[in-house]
Amino acid sequence: MRRLLAFLILTGVVVAGAVWLADRPGEVTIHWLGWRVDTTVPVLLAALVLLLVALSVLNRLVRTVFGAPPAAGSNRAASAASPSAQGLYRPAPTGWRRRLRATPCAPASWPARPTGCCGTRRSPGC
Repeated sequence: MRRLLAFLILTGVVVAGAVWLADRPGEVTIHWLGWRVDTTVPVLLAALVLLLVALSVLNRLVRTVFGAPPAAGSNRAASAASPSAQGLYRPAPTGWRRRLRATPCAPASWPARPTGCCGTRRSPGC
């Protein structure tokens, strides 16, 4: 509700400013380096807004292009340091095959498989 109210107030202020500028158009003359530019105040303000938007987009583009390699490197370093990534590359403990053979494939409460233990054709005594 607060956001809606803030949006309506901001919209009202912008509309009131636009109406005020439309009633008092005024003229602007700029002399710069031998050039002369004659325009109205609303056109000048619109040009300034477009210039600010273009500079903002250009700034974002430059930050994205030059910020991408460091961001990719830091993401790679962070993902390599995570416990899940370390678990993928960690070697298996010694004797894991022996312990795997010593444990039954399925609990006794499960029904027996027709092909043997763990889906193999031979049943190694599970």
